[in-house]
Amino acid sequence: MLVGGLLPFAAVFIELFFIMKSVWLDQYYYMYGFLAIVFIILLITCVEITIVIIYFTLCSEVRPRAAVGRG
Repeated sequence: MLVGGLLPFAAVFIELFFIMKSVWLDQYYYMYGFLAIVFIILLITCVEITIVIIYFTLCSEVRPRAAVGRG
């Protein structure tokens, strides 16, 4: 489950790193559009990771067989 959170964290961390770097170097620009794009990327990444984790969880479940050996 740790790997599932690593990809969204890395995507947002890299984007915010460049934003903070530009702020500290006094290179201001309109960040609202850029932050909206980063937020959309975060949402898409979280949805994809959630779908994959649920898929693997459901595939790995051991389902009991009903009425085996009854007679």
